[in-house]
Amino acid sequence: MRLYFSLLVVFSLFVSQCHAGCSEVDSLTEAVAGEGFLLGCISCKRREEVPARATVDWHFKPLGEEEFRHIFHYDHPVADILHEDFSHRLVWRGTLNDDIQMGTVYVNNVTFNDTGTYRCTFHRTLFLPLSPELVTVEKEVELSVVTVGKEDGFKSFSKILLFQAVLQKIFFSMHAGRIEEKLIWEKYAPASLLSEASLSVPVSQPIES
Repeated sequence: MRLYFSLLVVFSLFVSQCHAGCSEVDSLTEAVAGEGFLLGCISCKRREEVPARATVDWHFKPLGEEEFRHIFHYDHPVADILHEDFSHRLVWRGTLNDDIQMGTVYVNNVTFNDTGTYRCTFHRTLFLPLSPELVTVEKEVELSVVTVGKEDGFKSFSKILLFQAVLQKIFFSMHAGRIEEKLIWEKYAPASLLSEASLSVPVSQPIES
């Protein structure tokens, strides 16, 4: 019950910000070995009404090393895994159009070798009336990998943040003109969260004007 109340609070706060169409949420920073992990990265446009196009790159610097290695590139609709250590393990979970504001990737089968610093870089072109403007945004995630997750309180908080990320995807779909909550929920929420909460939402429903 406490979890559901927390989720409701997050939903209320998120709806209050939905006029901007985007809300930046920091990524979680602790993964469990052998499980999947969502590397979050959100970069909101300063002006939602300005059309834009962006690509996203992920770099990784292992713990104890000094150099970053290029591991992933996304240029809608093409996703490229660029390093053999992450071969078949990275899946794009970000915005599904050219105007990317969520650059999240999902890491399958996390290992202790995945501990380190991840850098997410947005290369965005804003199509302004006078001339295009190029903007680069970088964000970093310090990831640690543990054998067993922390206590229930941490798990609940993680689920709240993940739920907000799911809501982010919903509002992006609304911005495109349609709601696809059920598909988004099933695609981005883990099985553990799906077992604790359910949504009775049509798969595809036009937005009421």
